[in-house]
This record gives sequence, structure tokens and C-alpha cells, in this order.
Amino acid sequence: MRSSFLSLSLLVFTLCGCSSDDDNTGGNNTAGTHKIVMQIEGSENISYIFAFAGASTSGSAARLYDKQKEYQGNTYSETGVLTGKSTEFICYTSEDGLLMTLALSLSSTQVGAKVTYSLKAYINDKLVDELQKTATFTENNVTETVSFSTTSL
Repeated sequence: MRSSFLSLSLLVFTLCGCSSDDDNTGGNNTAGTHKIVMQIEGSENISYIFAFAGASTSGSAARLYDKQKEYQGNTYSETGVLTGKSTEFICYTSEDGLLMTLALSLSSTQVGAKVTYSLKAYINDKLVDELQKTATFTENNVTETVSFSTTSL
């Protein structure tokens, strides 16, 4: 299910967000380095899976880098399990970025487990959006999903 959520999110992003017909010359210019900072903190044994993707001003996929400034390709994704400590992930585009998006899924089968995530979006080092949420997993709610972007899609 998590895999289908990420696949669907990336498909929607590709179809809606990567049009080379977009005119980025006036009004709200979003060209530059796009960055998303994600912090996750929660109970032990909460699983996470995420994927970053982006578009460049040339109409192709953006080049993505992690917080160690290592090139990750056109997508950057990871899976893991929280250990009870805060975990931070940073992803950013090269200087020709047009937008960047994140799909995140968190899950736990432990009733009462809590997770807090903080997402911050930057364009050219200027904060343009942020989201912070605490979720509690219940018997009927074992998954928390969110999509987040540096620009409105």
C-alpha cells in the first residue's frame, strides 16, 4: 500500500507539475534552489518511507542532493524505522530547480504510538512553507501520509 501511495504521488507530480509549457518569467518566480527539510521524531518502531522528486526549468527532472551534498539522482527515497530519536532528512535541487515535492508515509501497529514531523520548504534559502503535525496511531489509524511541495501544485 505504501508503495502504491508513493507511485501515485510521483505520477500525479509528473503529470501536473512538470509541464514544459509553464512560463516562469513573471509574477511568482520559483526558479532556483528548492529545498525541503524534514524532521521526524516519535516512538520506537514507527516505520517511514519517503520520496523526493523535482522539476527543473528545462522541463526535465531536477538533480537532487542530500544533506551531505551527495547527488541522489532524479529521485531520492529511503525507508527505515524510528529509534525514538529525532531524525532529519534534507533534500535540495540544483540551481535550476522549478519545484520539489515530498511524499511521506509513516506507519505503526502499536496503538498509542506518537510521531511528530516538521516539514520546511525553501526556495533560494527563503522559507516559503512549513508544516508541523503530531499524529497518534490508533487501532483504526495505522498510517499517516502527507505530500508537501516547495510550490503549490
